[in-house]
Amino acid sequence: MLNVGHGKAEDRRHEKERQKRRAGERSEDARAGPIANGDGRDAYAFYEIQGKEVHEVAVGPVHAGVIEPGSFRFMCLGEQVHHLEIHLGYQHRGVEKMLLGGDARRLAPLVETIAGDTSIAHTWAYASAVEALAGLELGGLADAARGVMLELERIAMHLAGLAGMATDIGFLQGGASYGRLRTTAINASMRLCGSRFGRGAIRVGGLGARLEKLSELRTSLALLSKDVAIVNQAMIESRSGMVRRKKWPGRSMPGTFGTTALAPVARINSS
Repeated sequence: MLNVGHGKAEDRRHEKERQKRRAGERSEDARAGPIANGDGRDAYAFYEIQGKEVHEVAVGPVHAGVIEPGSFRFMCLGEQVHHLEIHLGYQHRGVEKMLLGGDARRLAPLVETIAGDTSIAHTWAYASAVEALAGLELGGLADAARGVMLELERIAMHLAGLAGMATDIGFLQGGASYGRLRTTAINASMRLCGSRFGRGAIRVGGLGARLEKLSELRTSLALLSKDVAIVNQAMIESRSGMVRRKKWPGRSMPGTFGTTALAPVARINSS
């Protein structure tokens, strides 16, 4: 990925010596002596604004909830934000090299941790690739169980996004309600595979999830269907929601609470 007229060329982190060492690929310089700064990270020069009244607000790189890491530095003067700098790339931690260096049949625990919000999606893709190479064909029940787990993960992460959106526009009732419903979805996953985040649900040639306690699953899905509709309507009709929808630039599109969309979502809906 290249920055063209946007940001600084070094505003994304890349693998350093610690990640190379974990993947068994330390550079010659690293073998010759200790790793600089403890883990090989280069100091990142954030943009600075001078002045006694200016204060910096640092957010991340570790965030609350299951979202991916990123470092954000705000330069503020009172309530006015003069500058925001975003530093991404913390997921560049040598995962691809570690995957290539292990037994392809035993990599599911690593694949599950590539991204916290897509454990099941990544593991299903990995298992499908290995099974196809090995000529393995699982029955329809296995595919059905994997599909149920994937849908529960998708529902949970959409609800997490909606909780964040509601909180960001000041609709705290919606943020708390979406968060409660996300818990309902991940607890349903836990009843099927023992993990709220779907860890252990899928393995090459099989799965750890079992389509049992279906009556409890149906109850959870019915609750989600009913309550999500109520919270959606409340957010649409909230004063903070209505004000924000009027001020959002972008492309109007159906299915987004009557809001407008930006970037990839707008481009997809305009094609």
